Amino acid sequence: MGCALRQGSHLNLIPCIVVVVATGLIQGIIQVPRVVGVSEAVMTALPLGVSNETALAATAVWRVSTFYLPATEGFFASKWLERHGYLQRGRSQAGAG
Repeated sequence: MGCALRQGSHLNLIPCIVVVVATGLIQGIIQVPRVVGVSEAVMTALPLGVSNETALAATAVWRVSTFYLPATEGFFASKWLERHGYLQRGRSQAGAG
C-alpha cells in the first residue's frame, strides 16, 4: 500500500486483503514450481482501482519483502548460528540418540 500511496493512489485495506487471500488460493490451486509468477500475475490482474504500473510496482515490493528479504535474513542468521556453535553444517540429527 505504501508503494501505491507514493504513486498518488489510495487503496482501501479490505480490497488489498482480498487480493492477497485470492493470490494465496490461486497459488495453492495452480501447481507451479516455487509459484514463480503466479502471485505477480494475480496481484496485477485483479482490479483495485489503480493503474497497471502502480499495481506492478506494489507487487514487486510485495515479492521482495515477503520472499527475498526473509531468505537473505535467514542466510545471515544461519551463518551466525553456525559460527557460534548453535548449528553444525552437514550433520544429520536423525540418527542421533
